[in-house]
Amino acid sequence: MKNLIIIKIPSFIGPNIAPALQQSRIPKLERKEEREIQRFWYEIEQKIEASNLDWSMVRIYQEGLPLARPELITEIVDKSSEQSENYQIIKKLISKGARVEGTEDPSLLLVEQGFLKEFIEAKNEEERKKVAEEYKGIKADLRNRRNSFIAERINITLLKGETGILFVRAHHNIDPKLQKDIAVKIL
Repeated sequence: MKNLIIIKIPSFIGPNIAPALQQSRIPKLERKEEREIQRFWYEIEQKIEASNLDWSMVRIYQEGLPLARPELITEIVDKSSEQSENYQIIKKLISKGARVEGTEDPSLLLVEQGFLKEFIEAKNEEERKKVAEEYKGIKADLRNRRNSFIAERINITLLKGETGILFVRAHHNIDPKLQKDIAVKIL
């Protein structure tokens, strides 16, 4: 049997493209939002620790982390952990023996990142609305393609007897695309 723990990240936490890959600056959060985010990640870390996993048998999958050479993935995790509680947890799990897998199709991430960048860098409300409308037109197809790719990466790389931990935004639904021999638990 294969096990997969899915950590559903709430939308209030913001974009889930690795901070090291983002070319745009995300607006500064309010103090209350920062506390909510810190509390969320603290609780997730406690739940992961309480699962008493054999870390050498754990594979980590992170939405927004591209399929790439292992050295690049390590670099992305290292750089992103400087700015992200999510990646700090991943870095800790790697130090315990877990392995991280490139999870997403880089070309699909570039499309998503392009819209995010355009939206953030829009000069006015009219430009933001135009970008949002364009994104709305492709969002469902893009999300479906990303979900399929993530599920296929898990299907291919997660081996019998292993546990995967997937960090993914709450709006993603990969469960139906997973092989039937993968038992899913959502945190």
